[in-house]
Amino acid sequence: MLDKVRFAEVGDAEHYYLHHLIKPIGEDLSQYTYLYGKNHSASRHNQAQLAFIDSDEIMYEAQLVKHDKQTTEKEIERFLNDARIEPQLKLKVGAPVLFTRNSWNYFNGERGRIVRLNDEVLFVEKSDGVVVKLERASMAKTQWKEKTIEGKKEMMEEAKFSVHQFPIALAFAITIHKSQGMSIEDLIIETTEIFAPSQFYVALSRATSPHRLILKQPQTNWCNLAFVNDKALSFVQSHLVKE
Repeated sequence: MLDKVRFAEVGDAEHYYLHHLIKPIGEDLSQYTYLYGKNHSASRHNQAQLAFIDSDEIMYEAQLVKHDKQTTEKEIERFLNDARIEPQLKLKVGAPVLFTRNSWNYFNGERGRIVRLNDEVLFVEKSDGVVVKLERASMAKTQWKEKTIEGKKEMMEEAKFSVHQFPIALAFAITIHKSQGMSIEDLIIETTEIFAPSQFYVALSRATSPHRLILKQPQTNWCNLAFVNDKALSFVQSHLVKE
């Protein structure tokens, strides 16, 4: 079914399958992760659900170090968005979170719950009961510069700026763009915000199981959600033929 959606070949069988993924949602939304197409929708849902948790809210600002004085705010904003780094991470003890990186003791998209907050360290309990001590992760935007070393000119990679932030996001909601690469359990897809080519395929493929996936009723036919970029489709099909 995913393969059919990937290539925009949604017929009667796929329509029937997708329709049966529209299921009732319980009152407790904290166990689900909503996938939205738009940033403001995901942010609004996260803050609304976070407000229900009766504990103190702490905000963790991303720590920025500029190595190149010519760095612009627009460059930083684009990097934060592409790297899925939260510029302002609001957390509470008891809040569900998703890990946004892979590590030896957690994976990208794995769910946990905040059990303790400090200024520089967080403690996240995963669904298997294991508590992870989490520190800020560092990511850098690099650039190539010509340097003269021992009389020879060489191209060297240098950090333009670096950002330090905890590799997690609130698990109530996340955008489809930021969910790329994740494997998420208990997922709800807001189908009314699908607007970009292959966006529906990306959203569906985040789910670990159809039994833990819920689709919201779309405002259009399923085949209208499963559209792709014509150039990308031609490129993939030409390579499949060659193989």
